[in-house]
Amino acid sequence: MKKILLATAIILTFQLSIFDFLSAQESPLYCAPVNDLKGFINAKGEIVVEPQYIMAHDFSEGLASVYTEEESKWGFIDATGKMVIAPQFNWAEHFSEGLAKVIIDGRCGFIDHSGKQVIPLQWDNADDFHEGLAAVQLGDVQNGRWGYIDKSGKLVIDCQFELAGHFSDGLALVRRDGKWGFIDRSGHFVINPQYSMMETFSEGLAVAWHGTEKGGCIDRTGRWVIPADFENIQSFSEGLAAVLVDGHYGFIDKTGQMVIEPQFIDAHDFTEGLAAVRVFKDGEHLWGFIDRTGKMVIEPQWDDALFFVNGLCLVIINEAGLTHEEIMYGSGEGIKSAYIDKKGSLVWREP
Repeated sequence: MKKILLATAIILTFQLSIFDFLSAQESPLYCAPVNDLKGFINAKGEIVVEPQYIMAHDFSEGLASVYTEEESKWGFIDATGKMVIAPQFNWAEHFSEGLAKVIIDGRCGFIDHSGKQVIPLQWDNADDFHEGLAAVQLGDVQNGRWGYIDKSGKLVIDCQFELAGHFSDGLALVRRDGKWGFIDRSGHFVINPQYSMMETFSEGLAVAWHGTEKGGCIDRTGRWVIPADFENIQSFSEGLAAVLVDGHYGFIDKTGQMVIEPQFIDAHDFTEGLAAVRVFKDGEHLWGFIDRTGKMVIEPQWDDALFFVNGLCLVIINEAGLTHEEIMYGSGEGIKSAYIDKKGSLVWREP
């Protein structure tokens, strides 16, 4: 729903999603780039897996998928950097519920932690497993249809949807005839497709739009709990949701009450008690962090920022002094990545 800055796009080349972060182990490792190669650091900022991979996803269930220059394929390493599943895939994602999506010659399937192919490469696209089911697609991107398989690979919900999300709390977001609704595990609609845009349920509420202008939130019965009055609204996280009012972001609670007044150019979700917000300061668009009261606890100084997870947050440093437009639309040269702690101190930065 929101524009993603080039800097964030650069972040996502080696930190693909917050889900990867949230799937991290108790002693997490963080993907870190050095001279265009990816390695991994620990929470102290120490390099534990030397930068050597063209691309890498975050660790999940003890393994991380990496793309090697020598083989030009994806494989999996463990937390020591040992290659435990040989590079052989054209694409490989993180493990979820014991299985990882892989692609060979354009066909998707799933492997287990040993690298054994447990669901054959027979799908045109697929999502991760959630609550025992994974969305799969038959047909091309434009005309294909999505359904759901179980962990045995059995198709339990026929391929019939234009788009399909993962299951959460027993419901999955799907699109039919251009409208979004929710199905249960049997494939039956519990919230009929009627919304122009939607997001999956988070903390009991789902963001929804009836048109393209305003958004609000519905509950699991489809009842509007927060009226569709906002120019933009993000999913709830830690009891708060960012909303756009008259061109500025603030935060509401689950009653719809504005608890942090709209004042920010942009805002991310709360994680670990902090949310990244963007302000215009000294002629620049900079990101800092607020607490749940709206107090700025880490002063705006970063050119982009993601989320705090396990005490660290990935941020972007505009080393070349690029303008906001150059950061958004330029090549990305002169932009460096770094990790900060919850005090705002640098733990590691890209050389």
